[in-house]
Amino acid sequence: MNKHSQDYLHIPTIPSDFLVQVVSHLEQRNRLSESLCAEIDRITGADKISMAQYIDLYERVRNELQDESLGVFLNPVPLGGHAALCNMLQYSPNILTAIDHYNRFYSLFLPVDETLLEVKHESPYVVVSLNRVSGITSPALYQQSMLPIGYS
Repeated sequence: MNKHSQDYLHIPTIPSDFLVQVVSHLEQRNRLSESLCAEIDRITGADKISMAQYIDLYERVRNELQDESLGVFLNPVPLGGHAALCNMLQYSPNILTAIDHYNRFYSLFLPVDETLLEVKHESPYVVVSLNRVSGITSPALYQQSMLPIGYS
């Protein structure tokens, strides 16, 4: 096997701290079962977790809460909600329309007058930034918070 082929033999991982931050607000509110909290503790004992472990844990938390947003928003996002959002976004004619649709979808689950994405026109760019939601969302979700788009 050549070196190029070996480069593809890695297992994608994410830092376990990310998972801890994603579910920390749930543990503080005792919204997860003891067995699921124990599983989170077991998995997050390592520096990194595999994507398969993350997906499995996400699905277990999502199913236990019946909430695809894992309790981040004021109201739960019903199971299948993100699939519906993806179907809606794929037919948006441009990125700004897609962002508007994205915000309108999430407005169903946020307090009045809060939006998930903020759009500012700063010539020659449109800057999209991710807002904190009700003080609940974790800092890990905001590390890449600005997206400059090349037209205004």
